[in-house]
Amino acid sequence: MNTSISLVKILLIVSALAFVALGGANLYLYYYKKPAAQQTLKPNTIPAGSVIQAPSKTGPSPTPIPYKIPGGLQTYRFSNGSEMKGPKIQSATIDPLDPANGAKQTITLEIESDSPVTSTEIIVTTDKKKKNIDLKLTDGDPQKGTYQGSWQINDSYLTMYAFRFIIKSANGTYDNVMRIR
Repeated sequence: MNTSISLVKILLIVSALAFVALGGANLYLYYYKKPAAQQTLKPNTIPAGSVIQAPSKTGPSPTPIPYKIPGGLQTYRFSNGSEMKGPKIQSATIDPLDPANGAKQTITLEIESDSPVTSTEIIVTTDKKKKNIDLKLTDGDPQKGTYQGSWQINDSYLTMYAFRFIIKSANGTYDNVMRIR
């Protein structure tokens, strides 16, 4: 009786190994060796040998292809630690976030500070240019106010698009970058 149990165990082990080997071979053939017509592309991949041409008006496409950014007015909320001294951005509104070349973009910051804000500047970095924008107080006071500035975009932002906020007060400087691309 012991030999029959041992024989059954051996047959089960051999069957399991054969099942795993055949299953692995089947998966390998299915995912890696199926004809090109049956292969499905993963998002943001291009088959080898493919040629992609950008529209002639915009120049060559960047590699990798940039992701789509949200359109229109976008508001971003900021969180600041309790130990942070000096000015603190509460929110930033960019209108529009995706401007056409030649269009006007307005940036609005809500700022709170333990001492009056003395200067507010944003440096916008695009593909080939940097633009300094001075913001003006439009509502409230220098310790809790709304600051706003506008500029006309004259560059693409397919690979680089960032906003550096530099806000100064007597108690400190807020200097951080919000990168969109």
